[in-house]
This record gives sequence, C-alpha cells and structure tokens, in this order.
Amino acid sequence: MIPNVIHFIWMTKEAARMEDPIPDEVRDQIFRWHHHASDCAIRCWSWADFEELMDDAEGRRTIELIRACRLNAMKADIMRLAIIARLGGIWSDVKNRPRIDLRGQLPLQEKLFIAEHWPIPQKPDTTGFYSNSFFGAEADNGFINATLAFALEKVAARSAEDSIPWITGGGVFTRLARREGMEQPYPIRAQLCWQDWIQRVGMEYNKGGKHWSERQKSEPLYA
Repeated sequence: MIPNVIHFIWMTKEAARMEDPIPDEVRDQIFRWHHHASDCAIRCWSWADFEELMDDAEGRRTIELIRACRLNAMKADIMRLAIIARLGGIWSDVKNRPRIDLRGQLPLQEKLFIAEHWPIPQKPDTTGFYSNSFFGAEADNGFINATLAFALEKVAARSAEDSIPWITGGGVFTRLARREGMEQPYPIRAQLCWQDWIQRVGMEYNKGGKHWSERQKSEPLYA
C-alpha cells in the first residue's frame, strides 16, 4: 500500500542551498490539501530536510547530481523521485489545487499510481502519456527506482538532446512504462485528475520567463 502522506518541495533560488521563505500563495495551496485530503499527512520539504534524508553514499551522489542541474525544475524532478523511492507516499506539485474532497478517493491500495498528463495542444489525447506532477508509490518501488536511476544517469552524462521532461521528468515515466517487462502504473486518467480532482494554477515564481519551458530554450541545463 502507498503511505498516506502527500509530499511537496518548496524552493526558488538557484543558490546552492536553495532556501527561501514559503510565499503566501504556496502556503495557501498546501493548506487546501490539508482541508481536501485530511486523511493524509502533509509534508513540505526544504533542502536541509532533503540533505538529512540523503545522508549516505547513494544519497550524497544524488545530491551531487542535483547540484549539477541549473534549473530548479530538474532539481525538483530528481528530489521528488528520491523522496518517494525512500519513503513512499504521494507527490504533488505546489501548482496543484484540489477541487473536491479527496478523502477516500486516492488509490492508496495500489503499489504505484501516476496521473496522465493534462491535454496540451500538440497532444490532446494523453492516454498513456504520464506526468510527474501527481503520483504515488510504496517505498522502494521498482518503477520509481528505475526512473530515478534513469534520470541520474542522464544528468551524469550531461544529456541535453531532449526536453527536460524526457531527461528527468514525466517523459521518463512514459518512456519506462513502454519498456517490455516493466511494472505498469495504475493510471489516473487525465479527465479524472485534471478536470474532476485537481486544478493547475499559475504561480508567481514561474512568471516573467522563469518557467523551465522558456528557460531551456536559451540557458544551459547544467552548471
């Protein structure tokens, strides 16, 4: 079973320790999860918390590779995988705003669930096309472990031939799910997740050309 804990990360700065006070808009988002998923514990991770969790040889290598990433989107991609791999639970982006009471709705009886990506102009049908914005797994899940290993390998090689989602993000979920013999996630269909359960909202920290999709066009991905 998946632990009933919802994990978030907050960071904005590109500095080494990535510490920053949590803005009111982010606090409000997290508070909404307290209200709409009150049967789950809520944890918002700081960089210091993450360093403590990763205080072993494998974890320190993970931290080293996270620091090699320039964009916070890539750093957060890897951090969420490492947290869920070690502890299990549910990952949610802070941009996810619950629309309804989700008590008893989340498939915690599964070993792994992943939400399909919301429809986008270039891909209106996202069946089998996964997002890393909302997913859950038991600790030490084979699929999550494989995804983390794939992302770390790509960063270690300083891979830049793909868009960020296919290096460290949701595209890796999609890629690995297509591998023969790979454990298949329980899919949360796009309509259910992004129309019925959750609303994606714009956040101040992504405005003014700060979103990864804009930055990756003109900036190097690695330090």
